[in-house]
Amino acid sequence: MHRRRENGGFWEPEDGNKRAIPPTIFHAIDQSSLPASEKSVPRIAQEGFVFIAAGPDTTARTMTCATYYLLANPEYLEQLRNELSTIMPTTQSKPDLRQLEELPFFRAVLKETLRIMALVTSRLPLVAPDALMYKDILIPPQTPVSMTIYDVLLDPEVYPHPWDFKPQRWLENGKLHSRLDPFFVAFGRGTRMCAGMNFAWAELYQVLALVLMRFDLALYDTIRERDVKIHHDYFFGEPAFASKGVQMRVVGLRNKLSERM
Repeated sequence: MHRRRENGGFWEPEDGNKRAIPPTIFHAIDQSSLPASEKSVPRIAQEGFVFIAAGPDTTARTMTCATYYLLANPEYLEQLRNELSTIMPTTQSKPDLRQLEELPFFRAVLKETLRIMALVTSRLPLVAPDALMYKDILIPPQTPVSMTIYDVLLDPEVYPHPWDFKPQRWLENGKLHSRLDPFFVAFGRGTRMCAGMNFAWAELYQVLALVLMRFDLALYDTIRERDVKIHHDYFFGEPAFASKGVQMRVVGLRNKLSERM
């Protein structure tokens, strides 16, 4: 149980335990040891914007893109459903996240989706307070340094035929390999990489598994060149102006898997 004070909305547990987990990030900031300047309304508003922009939209786009490529490549969809059926014997099964994470083809599908969509098209600059050395190049202090995730994830020298959706590029003899991991920068790299990465993985695994095993879907008025490929850089890559987005229809509910196999 939580108690909220009217004067400023300060939060504390009813039992007075200051170590209890706050109900929201805003309560956590308010209760923290941060200086008052870091608890201002503009600061809290910026935090909220980051959560909205970096949380729901990115994951939703990834799910949409994964579903598109699976529907456009039915052999991959069938392979994924066969793999999911090993831990989801019925369409109403709710598998444990750890079970989903152990499915190699599912992991490969998600990694290939994150690679080929290359969602963040703008650079993500960081500034180091001290001088840095890169090989024989001296980078002065306070110099913005960045990379373009889009260019790394679609580099043909790293990923042959980068515009082809190939989950198998992440597999070897049916098992995941790590050879391409140094170049998998969908969540960034280093200490400033995506703070919500593990939460995003959990959402992708659980939601896609349930949707794909419960519903039969079909693409509707969707063209890859117009609706899926990136045409514009607005921090996130955007499709052509004429696009209405990836559209699909629910064409049926799936019965018990045992009846379909």
